[in-house]
Amino acid sequence: MPRLLSVALGLLFLLPVPVPAAGSATTPPDLPAGLDVAGMDPTVAPGDNFFLYTNGGWIAQAQIPADRSSTGTWASLFDRTEQRLADLIQRAATHEAPAGTEARLLGDYYRAFMDAGRIEALGLTTGGPDLHGLLLGRQQPTQAGSIGLVSRHLVAQSREAAGAFVA
Repeated sequence: MPRLLSVALGLLFLLPVPVPAAGSATTPPDLPAGLDVAGMDPTVAPGDNFFLYTNGGWIAQAQIPADRSSTGTWASLFDRTEQRLADLIQRAATHEAPAGTEARLLGDYYRAFMDAGRIEALGLTTGGPDLHGLLLGRQQPTQAGSIGLVSRHLVAQSREAAGAFVA
C-alpha cells in the first residue's frame, strides 16, 4: 500500500497547475555576470590541477548535509521547488475554489489522497488479480502494458477516493 500511495502522490505532480499572468509575477533579482572567483583556489597553479584551481575554494568551504550525498545549486533549486509545490498544493487543499476549476480539482485530489481514514474505510484493494499478479511477479507483460495497467488502477482508485469531496 505505501508503494501505491507513493506512485499516486508522484502522479499528483503531473496535474496542470494555474500559473500567474506574465505581468503579475515578481521578477527575480539581477545576478552579477562573470566568474565566481570566491570558489577558486589561487594557491593551486592552473597548469598543475585546473579542477582544484577552479573549485578548490568551494570544496574547502562547502558542507554536504548528513542526509545527502551531494550539495550545490541543483540541490537548493530542488528544495525550493519542492517547498513551493507543497505550499501550492496545501493552499489549494485548504481554500475552497469554485467547483470545476483546476485549483478545486487539485485540492480535492490532495484531500482525498491524504484522507487515510476514508481510504481504510473504503477498503481499497491492490487492484484486483491483474495488478496483484504483476506486483508479485507472476505476470510478465510488456512495459507499456504494465504502465497502462497501473495507470488505469490509479485513476480508478483516485476517482473512488475523491468521490467524498466532489459533489
